[in-house]
Amino acid sequence: MASNSEEHGREERVLALQVGDEVPDFFAESTVGCFRYHDMIDGIWNVLISLADVFHPVSTTEIGHLAKLCHEFEARNARIFGIVPEANLPLLRRWIKQVEELEACTLNFALISDPDQNICSQFGVSSKAGTALIITDIDKRIRFISQYPISTGRNFFETIRVLDALQLAFFQQVATPANWSHGLDLFLQPQISTLAARATFPKGIIETRHWFRITPPVSHNSAAILSNNTHKNSTSSTANPP
Repeated sequence: MASNSEEHGREERVLALQVGDEVPDFFAESTVGCFRYHDMIDGIWNVLISLADVFHPVSTTEIGHLAKLCHEFEARNARIFGIVPEANLPLLRRWIKQVEELEACTLNFALISDPDQNICSQFGVSSKAGTALIITDIDKRIRFISQYPISTGRNFFETIRVLDALQLAFFQQVATPANWSHGLDLFLQPQISTLAARATFPKGIIETRHWFRITPPVSHNSAAILSNNTHKNSTSSTANPP
């Protein structure tokens, strides 16, 4: 039977970060140089993934697949960062060379070194417990968290689907049903009145219940376009203050 201290430790790990929290800031040494995390994700969406280990078969295929999908995330104004607990930069660089050979890819996103697990501890991540994936919005708020056992590789097409759904909710005030994919109907979020919805959604709404209101899908990648425009406008305002 687990002691009270063990149970408390488990609770702390589980509750370390929640959806809606601001993502922790940290100083990072990475394969693309040193940076402060919040500076790198200011005004953009971010996908932060932890990896099991260097020279690990599952992690190798994961970052190889991410490298091939990097353009999909860029189109959605999202930047990818990988973090490897207990790995230093020389190890990461040696591993990357083998990843690129095995996966026939070019790794074009940063892998963060965390040899003492100081960064991972802020996220409640342990390489022995499993791997984590966190998506944050343009305000640095956590919108999605997932954890996998290290024996199970992640499906990053699903990550893109989740990112699309999050951006639709963020910019269009809609919700996605179970098993949603592009081209399927959407739900109106509860806080939108039917009167406002009729003006906001030109394709119309279908109200089968007052709480069950459907609208046809928006055009593909419209949320990503809005996300990119928001980023460009904020960058322009910063670069050219009144």
